[in-house]
Amino acid sequence: MTEPDAGRLDAGRAEPDAGRLDAGRAEKEEEPDAEALRFLTRPGLTRLWTAVRARLERNGLRPTGTVRLQNLDAREREALSLLLARPLTAATATIRLPDLDTRLRASAVGRGLAATLAELGPPLTDRRAARDAAAAERARLWSTAEAALAATPLAGRPWARPWLEEIRRSGTLTRQPPHTALTTATQAIQTLAALFPGTGPDPA
Repeated sequence: MTEPDAGRLDAGRAEPDAGRLDAGRAEKEEEPDAEALRFLTRPGLTRLWTAVRARLERNGLRPTGTVRLQNLDAREREALSLLLARPLTAATATIRLPDLDTRLRASAVGRGLAATLAELGPPLTDRRAARDAAAAERARLWSTAEAALAATPLAGRPWARPWLEEIRRSGTLTRQPPHTALTTATQAIQTLAALFPGTGPDPA
């Protein structure tokens, strides 16, 4: 089986018509060149895409920073040289993601780094956004639980807020799905409010 033609990276990208710059914005994005995509799947680029994917997912899918590949074999050096359009002869290479993003956009692939990797598959995961969403979900859980506590007679109990804080610190609820955790917290508060209504004695 022959290796995909690296020349396809630079072939087939017609110069844009200036009169179409505004009219073309509503058109569907042009499909990337199939042969160019096939070149990107050659085995010599496997380690590059693995490293770039991990970096993008940590970066919020933004093409910033660098990846460093060590112990490159001859096949990898050849593939990287063709992809980057510059000779790589050392066993170690540092690739700037902004440069790689620009190279792909200007090539027959015609799209940026994140979109190219999504095209090659599997889908990218924005881990930073996922962490932020999880943190926001946890904050909502505890603000709702505190509001539920404040709406019951437990609000006047000196032990109630430390009890809720101890649950929060233990991490027991945050290991559950958000809806389940919220239901568990509010049910526990309602149960305690029923057990210790008004100004009755505090638990021993």
